Amino acid sequence: MSYKHKKMPRLTIAVSVFLFCAVCLSLLFNNSIALSQQTDPPKEDKTPPPVLFSVTLNYEFGKGKEAFDAAKDLILKNYYSSTLTEDTLYFAAIRGMLRHISPPENPEHSRLLLPEQAKKIEQSLSGKTVSIGITGQLDPQDGSYTISEVVPGSPADGVLDVFDRILRIDGESLKGKQQKDADDLLAGDEGTKVMLTVVRDIRVFDIQIERKEFKVPNMKVYELPDQIVVVEMQKMTDKISTELETELGKLKKRQIKKLIIDLRNNPGGLFKEGLDLADLFLDERAIELRVIVNAADHQKIVAATPNPFDFNLVILVNKNTASSCEIFTAALQDHKKAKVIGTSTYGKSIIDSLYKLPNEYRIQFISGSMYSPNGKSWYRTGLTPDIEVQQDSATYTDVAKLPPAQRLEKDAPLLSAYNYFKNPLP
Repeated sequence: MSYKHKKMPRLTIAVSVFLFCAVCLSLLFNNSIALSQQTDPPKEDKTPPPVLFSVTLNYEFGKGKEAFDAAKDLILKNYYSSTLTEDTLYFAAIRGMLRHISPPENPEHSRLLLPEQAKKIEQSLSGKTVSIGITGQLDPQDGSYTISEVVPGSPADGVLDVFDRILRIDGESLKGKQQKDADDLLAGDEGTKVMLTVVRDIRVFDIQIERKEFKVPNMKVYELPDQIVVVEMQKMTDKISTELETELGKLKKRQIKKLIIDLRNNPGGLFKEGLDLADLFLDERAIELRVIVNAADHQKIVAATPNPFDFNLVILVNKNTASSCEIFTAALQDHKKAKVIGTSTYGKSIIDSLYKLPNEYRIQFISGSMYSPNGKSWYRTGLTPDIEVQQDSATYTDVAKLPPAQRLEKDAPLLSAYNYFKNPLP
């Protein structure tokens, strides 16, 4: 069955970590993407791609519900500890069910989430966070936390500077502590304040900053020589496709034709955004993605934009490119709308769903599998680039901090993309 993908209004609650990352993809698929039935698929499309793995029971187990109730009652009546409660057993039973339906190689994939854990996921996928807005590195020997980034628009913006050193947080010395200890001290609820003792050059001063919610910039645009533009995306958050569409409109007016979309170290995020990004470049009715839900229901999602953008496009990927980034990359690669450069991607071609329980807990589990327009799964193996260029994670982290001119000299995949535009391969 073929479906048309339509863009939708802004989501009021973003629901898919990486944990990450991108954990309630199916809920967004069901609730945030309008699907309208079209013509029957061609005959050759009626055979669905294979299911990635199945969940079976290798034993006869009749009267399962009766056996469960009996086991629960026997444990409550005869277990040696009087602190055991019925809710404890229900909690354990749900976790056991989720382990059993997880992928064989990762029994903790499906999981039970606390309400506060789910809230953090929703907040992250909305592109917002609560903090003072800095990142840095702690030296446990001298007890200094050196700031490496101040997020624009955050509470720390205009107050703290890169290379400032924090010696105390709320009066507590950082000497002998670990990185996580410092990060935990900086974290806190919205509206709370933190007192920092800061060293800047030779001056030492105390400053109080209030933790607030703010939008984290997840897209950066810069230009290389020869009118080659790079769009770097850190995460597929709510409305990032709309942000890109705006930037592409500006580039089109400037008659820019050469575009690099850098998805390295991007863990993905919203399922819908991966599709909306593909929609910007694919011809109307082109297949964006194939999915299998409920084990056998084979569906196709197709593009709906009448006049997509026409750029000479390169996509940069690495082993940390995952989830909705892979949806976007697979779609453009199969339709030959982009050259993919880098290393094989993460390999997350499954749809994870997050569902709310009556007690406000959530459960996450796999509700579908995804396949490229040509019907290929990238589960576990990742997507294979058209041009392979190796680069270790540490090198990428270092070069990503450099100004564009310096970065081009030291960033091998970026240089490869630049050279591709000058000498295109078939």
